[in-house]
Amino acid sequence: MTESIRKALLCLLLAFVLPFISIQQTAAQATCDPNQKYDRIVSGFHQSVAQKSDGSFVVWGEAFANNGTGNVLSPIALNATNYPAMTGTPLKATIGGAVVSSASTVQGILLTTSGLFAWGTEGAVLSGSLTTSKTFQKIATPTGGDAATGLPTGVTPASVTMLFASYQTLALVTTAGNVWVLTQASANLQGDGTSLSSTTWHKVKTAAGVDLTGITAVRGEVSTGSLNGLMALNSTGQAYAWGSSIYLGNATASTSKNYATLMTLPAEFNSSNVPKLIGVTGGINNDNTTKNTFYVLSNTGSLYALGENNLKQCGDFTTTERTSWVNVKRTSTAVFTNVSTFSVQEHDSRTPAVAAVTTNGDLYTWGEQERNMLGRSPANGTFDPGMPNSFTPGADIALFTEIGGHTMVYVKEGSTRFCYIGHKVDGSMGDGVSTDVEVSTFNCATTPEIDLCKPTVAAPTIIATGTLTAATICAGTASTPQSITVSGADLTANITLTAPTGYQLSLSNNSGFGTTVALNQVSGAVAATTVYVRLAANATNGASGNIVASSTGATDKTVATVAAIVNPIPSTPTISAGCPTTFCVGGSVVLTSSSATGN
Repeated sequence: MTESIRKALLCLLLAFVLPFISIQQTAAQATCDPNQKYDRIVSGFHQSVAQKSDGSFVVWGEAFANNGTGNVLSPIALNATNYPAMTGTPLKATIGGAVVSSASTVQGILLTTSGLFAWGTEGAVLSGSLTTSKTFQKIATPTGGDAATGLPTGVTPASVTMLFASYQTLALVTTAGNVWVLTQASANLQGDGTSLSSTTWHKVKTAAGVDLTGITAVRGEVSTGSLNGLMALNSTGQAYAWGSSIYLGNATASTSKNYATLMTLPAEFNSSNVPKLIGVTGGINNDNTTKNTFYVLSNTGSLYALGENNLKQCGDFTTTERTSWVNVKRTSTAVFTNVSTFSVQEHDSRTPAVAAVTTNGDLYTWGEQERNMLGRSPANGTFDPGMPNSFTPGADIALFTEIGGHTMVYVKEGSTRFCYIGHKVDGSMGDGVSTDVEVSTFNCATTPEIDLCKPTVAAPTIIATGTLTAATICAGTASTPQSITVSGADLTANITLTAPTGYQLSLSNNSGFGTTVALNQVSGAVAATTVYVRLAANATNGASGNIVASSTGATDKTVATVAAIVNPIPSTPTISAGCPTTFCVGGSVVLTSSSATGN
């Protein structure tokens, strides 16, 4: 074979192979999914990592610099420039830690296309034997792990669909639907029935030799070796729990399980109505016996809670431990029916706390607050569900929220900045300042501008149905009412209905008629409501036009009226006598009317 032929064949081979190499690399790039349900922002005690709209990540906060001790006062890219030991493209990031002897111990975990990396306090998530210092580095290979990536043998970076960390625990979900756990905290968290091995990957099972499969999400919270729990959701709507202080939802007491154990979920869930989100919180800030609390959100907007409730974390306006699921309440008498997303304090061992966002963008918080992190008064205490003091419903439209160990952020519609509240220290707010202060009202003005990965916003909608027929009246008399039906969803303001000239509206069929009527939204929704329509007594013949239903941000909806028929009242005739009206018996008088018809 001549040299020229060899070169020609080599060029052909490269032309064929290189595109496939490029495709494989592109397939593993991180992307922003507007529909992703978890981890747009992950917050630890005083540090955060966030995904941007281009799929890349930024980090900021306490002890989050490359050396694992320096503070990052403003967001920096999670890349090889700022973290020189990094190789590959970042895919997923998480945080875990605790407060030990009044000091924050936090470790960041990053998965790139080349494997797992860690930085920060050794032992906060991974065993100290898997790292050599606090500095950003690729982890040593755990037992049962792949030497190149540190992931479980057979699991590739591209096949990891979720990466989650809490204190001394790392869990991941794969495209195959399996859950793998690396934990120092408890053998129960390993979920495979084996004794504790803190540097070994454990594939979670439901029984000896039976893998847990079909999983789409895993969450949890770890406070100590005896207070911890993990929860997983599968694609058919089943949930499993394992750990040392879990609840199964079957009216039995808290228990420990070293295999993933099927939970009893609220009655509405089944294979065709799969839960939208799950979550687990816990924490031993003021009570070192606090067990875990579990949450599940339905696609219809109902939020349920189960478990420890000593700090009002179930959100049912009691402190009664719940061994069966209860509805989280918006008020003491009304349950939530329109929650779109929620966040629990899950990455730290400190405080059991919850925040929820409704479909119309309202923000509610409850559970334990320390240093104003829930935006409630006083600065430290426990709270039933309620809106933070500085949140203005209707004006402030929350898209999603994240609760950290000492902080909370929410992202507001139309803003490139997040809103921050709680303990601000060592760059935790990302504003370039290290000062130690408490932020008691949301700061939405001096937080950093970040092009975050945001969800698709559901537009407010109005539905107005009904067909009206022509009304016929005598002038001066209102018509018999007809009716239309109006409803709304994802609203940020009330619905106002305006009648055309000559028509009136009311919510009652026999009183209260006027030119406008208001339908009050409750948590962004207006249930189907009957609105009565009548022709006004002062209407003129031919009166017509559209009844208009409007609300801020929604497309107006109209219902047409039909040209009215208004019959005039004939004029009152005058009567005149043709001769004297006094006459004898047998006489007569002729009376003449000024009109042939009339009253």
